[in-house]
Amino acid sequence: YNKKWMLIEQHDMNYRKKKLDIFCSLYYNNYYSWKNFNFTQDTYLAKHRNQQATSSYDGRTHNLTVSTGINYAIDSNNSTGFNYKYIRVPKSNTYGVTETDLKEEDSFDEHSFVDSHLKKNQIWHQANLYYNGQIFNWKIDFNSDVLWRKEDNNELNIENVIDAKNVKSERNVTTNSFIKNALY
Repeated sequence: YNKKWMLIEQHDMNYRKKKLDIFCSLYYNNYYSWKNFNFTQDTYLAKHRNQQATSSYDGRTHNLTVSTGINYAIDSNNSTGFNYKYIRVPKSNTYGVTETDLKEEDSFDEHSFVDSHLKKNQIWHQANLYYNGQIFNWKIDFNSDVLWRKEDNNELNIENVIDAKNVKSERNVTTNSFIKNALY
């Protein structure tokens, strides 16, 4: 189940004159979402284990995408063009809570409560250059792509557990990832 609100704004422009086509697009969205779900897992190994969990997440994300390019029809057999796309997610925050009860052979084994916070930041650059046509008797279909992506993810989970002997424990689990991709 998902609810809350979303704002989407998109503007497009296309200019054509004779054999020239210039285009650009601006897309922005800002959304706030809430998700709630329950799940049950049964495991049958040496002993039967049953896990019941409830999760609830609130998230807020901003996205910006800018696309632009140019196409040119040289003649009826030849065309060339270039396009570029920039994608930016400057802010994405998700907060979540998960409660889990674990039973082994129908006896209480542990109860856990996990408080989560995930922050994301992404930047993408994509470019494409193409030529499609014929030079003398040679048919040419050339495409060149460039992709550069950077993404930072930071997550903090605070786990509180009560076991079957009523022993309480708490631990902080921090996960940080830095992704950098390039394709030339």
